[in-house]
Amino acid sequence: MEELAGFLAELTNADKKVAMIKWHVAAIAKAHELAGLDSLTGEKGISSPAKRESALSKLPQKRPKSA
Repeated sequence: MEELAGFLAELTNADKKVAMIKWHVAAIAKAHELAGLDSLTGEKGISSPAKRESALSKLPQKRPKSA
């Protein structure tokens, strides 16, 4: 779970859009499911879409770039 949090922090610090971060979370969850691994967004992680949305909303929002 720490690796996922670090990766999401890197995406946030690289000014990636929230939609792109959500896409990465979904892709990682699917890859884990297909590999038969425990889901990082399941019981041990973030268990529901509402909680997932809540967690993602707490990430720093992309700052507007200066002109």
